[in-house]
Amino acid sequence: MHSSFSDWYRAVSIKPDLEELNRRWQVVETLSKELKLDNAINLLRMAMGLPQVNSGYQRDLVGQIQGIDATFSIRNNQQELSILSGAILMELLSEKESQLAGQIGLAIIVSDCHGNISANLRHQQELRKKATELLASRAHWLRVTDEAEFNGESPEGLDKAVTTLLETLGWQNDPHKKNFNAFVGQLKTAIEKQGAKIQKLNYDLRIQREEANILWWLHGEFSR
Repeated sequence: MHSSFSDWYRAVSIKPDLEELNRRWQVVETLSKELKLDNAINLLRMAMGLPQVNSGYQRDLVGQIQGIDATFSIRNNQQELSILSGAILMELLSEKESQLAGQIGLAIIVSDCHGNISANLRHQQELRKKATELLASRAHWLRVTDEAEFNGESPEGLDKAVTTLLETLGWQNDPHKKNFNAFVGQLKTAIEKQGAKIQKLNYDLRIQREEANILWWLHGEFSR
């Protein structure tokens, strides 16, 4: 159960007991499974108090809720429908990798109309916050690459491998150990120089990618 579920009810002066609250949450868990985009949009309209709610879907939704919890009222239930709709969408938004979650996250932000539509109820406010966090996370993930970064240190295990090799060959003492360590030192220097170049290339690549995205926005009104 969402930690704020009971608070959403209290915010509209509805005070269900624990048993009733558990039944309502069962409704949320059941209806949040296999949700489709068109139904999710209708849930968003009910959750945010927006117009043009599909009356047929609303009747079907009430029927589904009563099928799970027979105590749900069929009259004077707009506020509770708003809360349950918001809770279902909140469950959807918790599935960060879901395509539908991203679509509904965008729809929630669009419904805000740049702050011109106020979110008076607590579940509405938390829904918008959750959508903002999800989209910010998605935006960051889309721009993170798997480019390797060199930290200036020797490859993991190189020093240990050198020691093991010397022991195996019986070269623990001079002059073999000294000569071999000199060779390894040159190898490390070469790796460090190559690593510095790789770092510079990674930096240049990020700049080019950012500039390419800017050009996409300016000329194509789109970027990844």
